[in-house]
Amino acid sequence: MATTQKSGGAKDRRRAVRAIAFFRTEVRYKKKYYVGYIVNISLVGCAFAHENLTDIDEGGDCRLKFRMNGKIVNTKVVVRWRDTTIMGLQFVSITPIQKKLLHDYIRTVTIRRIPI
Repeated sequence: MATTQKSGGAKDRRRAVRAIAFFRTEVRYKKKYYVGYIVNISLVGCAFAHENLTDIDEGGDCRLKFRMNGKIVNTKVVVRWRDTTIMGLQFVSITPIQKKLLHDYIRTVTIRRIPI
């Protein structure tokens, strides 16, 4: 299910359509690798879940790597917010091909959305 949210303060930074996702993902922060899952994604970033993210700093630079539609997406991201088991990542350098993959995925998921 995707949602569109408008600007509404520090707690509500999401302005892009986000789609629920479940992609096995690898995040590299400094010299450590975290293997977890992207749980939602947009054209500007994603939420990454892992059992323990307490060693990652907000504002930290990371590498994000996951497979989407048979293609590897490997891009630089920055940590915008972090809890103990989930963090928000903003894409910093994303190629036009990667952006198209994301757009097509989000469009497909939001078209198939079933109203509650």
